[in-house]
Amino acid sequence: MRETKYRFLILRIIMALMLAAIAVRLFGLQIVEGDKYLQSASSRLDSNIVSRAPRGDIMDKYGRVLVTNETGYSVTMKYTTSDDGKLNSIIRNVVTILSRSDDVSYGSMPISMDSPYMFLFEDTNNDGTVNDEKKAWFDKNRYCPKYINYDMTADQVIAAYAGIYELTGDINTLETRRIIGIRYEAEKQSFSPANPVTVAENVDVDTVTAIKEFHDKLPGISISE
Repeated sequence: MRETKYRFLILRIIMALMLAAIAVRLFGLQIVEGDKYLQSASSRLDSNIVSRAPRGDIMDKYGRVLVTNETGYSVTMKYTTSDDGKLNSIIRNVVTILSRSDDVSYGSMPISMDSPYMFLFEDTNNDGTVNDEKKAWFDKNRYCPKYINYDMTADQVIAAYAGIYELTGDINTLETRRIIGIRYEAEKQSFSPANPVTVAENVDVDTVTAIKEFHDKLPGISISE
């Protein structure tokens, strides 16, 4: 009889300890770290999507249409992973589809798309004075001076970005340059779970169809109208 009482006592103690551990854990999740987890959950559920409202037709005084609306499609990318390898793989698949169209921009990085790479800064202003655009770009760059600096050539800057984004293979290929361009533009637009970025604008219907067809290989990639 006494043994049975001891056993029940031990079970009660174990149960009390387990409940206390659960209570402490819940207190930590909800009170101590509640704000952090709330922010993380909100960032996954909420996102900012810019939708341009169509404007009406512009007509002359005789009612003839001067400017009208035309439906266009953009490729957008939503943050789904912080892993460089996975992100590069997604963008590479997108680039493969976008490469079918000639009229596609791959970001605003001021370096040419073809190797040997060249900077696209203006050397002088219209009045003949020296343009400080190149220095300003390096000064504002988040990776300067740790990874890149003003004395680098365009090829060296591209090589540095390939290392930063953990891209493997030949950096002189057009595919690699396009991936770097998209990654650069994503950073410039403050790419985050709550802020998707536009990868390409005014893509044709064939591109839209291809992206929708391979949507399972393109997590985070969508079409906006």
